[in-house]
Order: sequence, then C-alpha cells, then structure tokens
Amino acid sequence: MTEPINAPQLMELLRGLEQRGVPCSIEYRRTSRECDGIVVRISGASKIWEIGFYDNDHIEVLRYALSGSAQVGVTAASVLSEWDAS
Repeated sequence: MTEPINAPQLMELLRGLEQRGVPCSIEYRRTSRECDGIVVRISGASKIWEIGFYDNDHIEVLRYALSGSAQVGVTAASVLSEWDAS
C-alpha cells in the first residue's frame, strides 16, 4: 500500500498561487500501477512549471523554458518520425 499524497504541501502551493493571482490547472496522473499523482501546471509567458505530488510522498518539479520562436514545417508525421528516431 502506498502513502497518501502530501496534501498539506499541495494546498500550500494552491493557496500561494491564488494569493498571487497565478492561474494554474490541476491534472490527475497515473505514473505506474502502484503510484498516482496530482500535477499542478503553471503556464507563464516564457516558462511552464509542473509540480507533481505523488502517492509515495514525493514532490517533483519540472521547468520548461519556452524559446518564443515557432518551428516552420512541423507536421504530425515529422513529430512522430522524430519520436521514432529517438
């Protein structure tokens, strides 16, 4: 049996974002058969943050920097081809 999600930390983050007027979205994530999580996604002008709260009391932070430039000639087929090559 897994441990419960760290609800006090999750609520502290959500309250802090609300106080600062920062919009976010909340998603359910299944990472494995044994572990579930809740991810708070924060999108800014130049970056995206994802803060994950998981069953095993683990908190994970991912940060993505946005370049601001669009790629020309991207198609679904080119994305899938690139994925297959990696």
